[in-house]
Amino acid sequence: METVNNEFLTDIARSYSKDIISVLIYEIPSEKKAKAVAFKDKNVFVILIDEGKCLCAIQILHALHHEIAHILYHHHDGLCNLTFAERAIRESEAELWAVREMKMLDTDGGVSSSALYCLPCCQYGYAYCARENTFTQLG
Repeated sequence: METVNNEFLTDIARSYSKDIISVLIYEIPSEKKAKAVAFKDKNVFVILIDEGKCLCAIQILHALHHEIAHILYHHHDGLCNLTFAERAIRESEAELWAVREMKMLDTDGGVSSSALYCLPCCQYGYAYCARENTFTQLG
């Protein structure tokens, strides 16, 4: 797969941080389970998204917002010195920010009715579309 700069996703990312210089569509090696990664080069960031690991545009946007959260919260600082638990906390923070930013939660913190199908797919990386199979997230 060829590496392609996605201007649409880059514009979204840059609306949150001018330190993000590019969002690239890139095939992340299969041994890496991530749909997306962000890396820092000096003082700028690049986000890589593997669209082959995403079922739909919603998962691509979710992966993008998740990586933006890592950048905004400076999760890349001191990453090599973190314990497993500390890394898990950073993942949870990024996940919560992403779903809030995408309006997948309602004002009470529950799952928005419009996200009953898409949220579990984004969170758990289902291998099928929950909307097409009418599976929903309760609560």
